[in-house]
Amino acid sequence: MPFIKTGSRINLHFHSRGEGEPVLFIHGWSFDCSIWFKQINDFLSSYKVVVLDLPGHGHSDYKRETGLIDDIGFMIRELKLGKVNLVGHSLGGFLSLKFALAHPESVKKLVLIGTPAKFVRTKEHSFGLKEKEIGKLKSFLL
Repeated sequence: MPFIKTGSRINLHFHSRGEGEPVLFIHGWSFDCSIWFKQINDFLSSYKVVVLDLPGHGHSDYKRETGLIDDIGFMIRELKLGKVNLVGHSLGGFLSLKFALAHPESVKKLVLIGTPAKFVRTKEHSFGLKEKEIGKLKSFLL
């Protein structure tokens, strides 16, 4: 299994196949990179496809504090992907959006699947969890 040790010293598990323009797929919370396996077959004839396991998912290490956005950039540089087409589902889409905002020079296209703009409901954003529910979820996850 291929791993890359990131700048925050965490081992991220990934798969890379194919040749051509790179597409990086990032899964959602409680999933792993295997959710993309059926989709990536459709891309292999034209693209270099990379899928990764987020920290604490699949075969990747878990570390409570990581600079995950920077780690994604580290991985892109280490694998010499250049500008990537970034595809994220749910939490993976949220991370992809944050990465694209922080590193627009590294993203060619951005595809978000079932990704909220915000997780917390506010007066201006009615699609999200109530702040009290976020607190409960955080306590549960910790």
